[in-house]
Amino acid sequence: MSRIGLALLFLASACGGEAVVVRDSTTVDPPSAADDAERWPRDFVSGPGAGPALFLSETADSPAIGYVSEGVALRLGSLPVNGRVKVRIDGGLKVRGWIRMDRLSLRVQQAGRIGGTPVSVGRGDYVQIVGPDADETLLRVRVVPNLGRGAEEMAMDAFDGVYPLDRLAATDPGQDEASAGEPRRLPAGEPVQVYARPGEVIATIPTLDPPLVVELARDRGEWKGVRIGVGPYLAGYVNVALEPADALPTRQEEPRAEPGSVPLRLRVDESRPLWRLPVDTRIKYGDETIGILATEGYAREMGRYEETGEVDVFVAIDDGVALRGTVPIASLQAIDPNAAATPAAPTAPAAQ
Repeated sequence: MSRIGLALLFLASACGGEAVVVRDSTTVDPPSAADDAERWPRDFVSGPGAGPALFLSETADSPAIGYVSEGVALRLGSLPVNGRVKVRIDGGLKVRGWIRMDRLSLRVQQAGRIGGTPVSVGRGDYVQIVGPDADETLLRVRVVPNLGRGAEEMAMDAFDGVYPLDRLAATDPGQDEASAGEPRRLPAGEPVQVYARPGEVIATIPTLDPPLVVELARDRGEWKGVRIGVGPYLAGYVNVALEPADALPTRQEEPRAEPGSVPLRLRVDESRPLWRLPVDTRIKYGDETIGILATEGYAREMGRYEETGEVDVFVAIDDGVALRGTVPIASLQAIDPNAAATPAAPTAPAAQ
């Protein structure tokens, strides 16, 4: 075991070949649609989220090994275990790991309402996948309305429902159709309750400055049908006066570095050396390979062990995936130190 002191799940050969969906032998839940490996899609994408997403194993105390941005293609490698699934990530940085279930997503190909919830989705929205439904035409999904404001201002509860399988895919369907509703602003200085129907509150929008702009879908006098957010949307009714607004809010895309430049996640810890890594470099924990570079990458040095010839690094080729592990000291290649830009991303997962 290396000085990082991490036990490994993966075999060295895990970075190549087809992923096989397997059932954890400790699972004793009654049979259900979610236990049927044939019912699960194989291809997913990573949905929005914060913090480390990849782990060495499915165990609760497994160390984090990396970050994944939204939209990264994932190939399923297991059924869910302890809120995680094993996935394969192919591309310039090939990775095997266990990803949090709240990041396992598909994208909406056709707009609609999430069955059993007050949430609607537009084309291109991400929905978390819970598993197959008893109805073979549906997937069980979890959605959190995105109100277009920071989580510190407006953290919404998740809603569980179902959505047609043929309206979800791992591909980006492009822009949604233009909205037919009109922009309106919620009143300032007061919380606003959102109703499924009179007497049934589904959410409360807290006092925000400035107030949220919502889409007015129908005006029934005292009660107004609104769609709130940038997708997924909270859909319901309000009974407050709405003010005119100039435009509906739009979703803010994740920041990305220019192609070929240093990935944003490696623009932290600038006091530490930044290196280039050649093609075929293997990233390891202990004696096991957890990632392979299919193209040249960058590495931020986090620690060095001369006696073993290893260096602890945070590795990325772009802003899609960043992985923490060790590489041979001999693989490090010098680069122009001016290539690193101002820090703009979370720090690397701490070595355990």
